[in-house]
Amino acid sequence: MAFVVPRPGERLTVAQLRSACGAELPPYAIPSEFFRVPELPKTSNGKFNRKLLMESGHGEPFESEVHVPPRDELERTLCGIWQRLLGQARVGVEDDFFLLGGDSIRAMQCLLEVEATLGRRLTPTVFMPTATVAALAKHLREPVAESNAVSLVPLKSGGSGRPLYLVHSIFGSFLHYRALLESAEFGRPVFGIQCPVGPPGPNGAADLEGMARASIDALRTFQPSGPYALAGHSFGGLLAYEMARQLRESGHAVSFVGILDTDVGLHREMRRDVETSFAAFFRNLPLHFRDRGFRGLVGNRLAILRHRWRTRGRPPQDRSFEFRELDLDLRHLAWRHVEAARAYAPKPIQGEVWFFGAKIRPLFRPRNPAEVWRTLVPDGLRVELLPGNHFSMLTRPSEIAALATALARAIHNTEASVPSA
Repeated sequence: MAFVVPRPGERLTVAQLRSACGAELPPYAIPSEFFRVPELPKTSNGKFNRKLLMESGHGEPFESEVHVPPRDELERTLCGIWQRLLGQARVGVEDDFFLLGGDSIRAMQCLLEVEATLGRRLTPTVFMPTATVAALAKHLREPVAESNAVSLVPLKSGGSGRPLYLVHSIFGSFLHYRALLESAEFGRPVFGIQCPVGPPGPNGAADLEGMARASIDALRTFQPSGPYALAGHSFGGLLAYEMARQLRESGHAVSFVGILDTDVGLHREMRRDVETSFAAFFRNLPLHFRDRGFRGLVGNRLAILRHRWRTRGRPPQDRSFEFRELDLDLRHLAWRHVEAARAYAPKPIQGEVWFFGAKIRPLFRPRNPAEVWRTLVPDGLRVELLPGNHFSMLTRPSEIAALATALARAIHNTEASVPSA
């Protein structure tokens, strides 16, 4: 929760407050509730008195502009799911999932809970472009074709160029691209390459090269010939790279390959020596202080250590701090992708590749991933270093804008020079 002291006569909405928080905080840290208070209490020496504020009551809650209650049993069930996932006391059918504090991970959890509760499997496209209970209920009332294969789903329409294909995240989703797509104009439609949600099929082994082949089959069914434009963030960048490598090796034109802050060889980094790690720590620390401040940085490290202590002796997927809020199915899906990345030995690629890296690196990471990618791209790696960290480049408005501008410019500059296949 958050406490707000408005200026005299100022009328603030929940949407405005969430948007202001989103400019400074990652999605998981945006408060779920906002309360109006006349002033922030202080101690006798003039410092903020957090204890007195909490003991004095929560003040007057800010309400959403218009609350539309659920109108039937389906909408009541969906509102209940959102309330549990987002920690909200009340959800209306026209409230936006992401303005209520949702993010791509919680959206995937919502889809899994909808399937468990209502027996219907939906894809993340139901959250785009409108992420409301009313829109979700509308999809559930319509027949949905189920598939356990890689599929292509439209993310953004418009433009006359050949499509840009964005590869899914480690969670099998592309909702983390939502804010980027709202900010960027690529002059072409954008599609997401979506892997199945739920338990793996008989061929669900951790094999990134096999995942790339299956994704290429789906891609070429939709667009038989190149040039192709591919991009992906983190795990998606690794899969986009392997897809592009296989396509080019087979003689297909790939006009653009965009790797968005993807680290390569993470499993090898885990065996680095202590001296190198501490050198990296002192080199990266000032950037983290400027980005999060002392309290934010220390609080995050303590939260990771507490989680690792509580989960000692459990399987590695349960010990992952990033996976701590996932339910079992989504955690297993994500861990299959982790294993695929760890087992993957990337081969050199022909042609140009773009790397868009965050300037703020993980504290103990001794080198920038661009150094490794250069060894795999003999024809030239183009590097753009951008503000923010691995996550904030897709969550903070100013950093999203920087990435959107750089990505659109790179696509425009490279595509014109590649002939059609």
